[in-house]
Amino acid sequence: MELSTGIVFEFLIQLLTEVLFERLFRMLSHLFNWWLADSVLLSFLNYIVLGSLAGGLSLLAFPKHYIPDPTLKLDYLLVAPLTIGVIMTLNSYLLKKKGVKLVKMDSFSYGTIFALFMSFIRFVYAK
Repeated sequence: MELSTGIVFEFLIQLLTEVLFERLFRMLSHLFNWWLADSVLLSFLNYIVLGSLAGGLSLLAFPKHYIPDPTLKLDYLLVAPLTIGVIMTLNSYLLKKKGVKLVKMDSFSYGTIFALFMSFIRFVYAK
């Protein structure tokens, strides 16, 4: 697999997984208001756990890391979560215009934390 294709594929895996989780959170938000409470610390811990879980689940479907170069993998680990955080923020503006109730994952900080821990699990465990 060509390097640029691998980077794009790895990014799409992560972005689509985050969007699926975000949609799931939106559907279930009324059931889990206590779990995704107003506590910032509790929310960050929840998104760390959920991002790690998403990374683990993505390994079941895509056990291979599609970026072969270790240096680029590390660069990806640092850049991709920030990029996905920006995408989640832009998505939140579009959803807000449509009148959709936002979940915390729609913000830059929570979207980035989720993506960072998903990336970290893939960085460490994908072959």
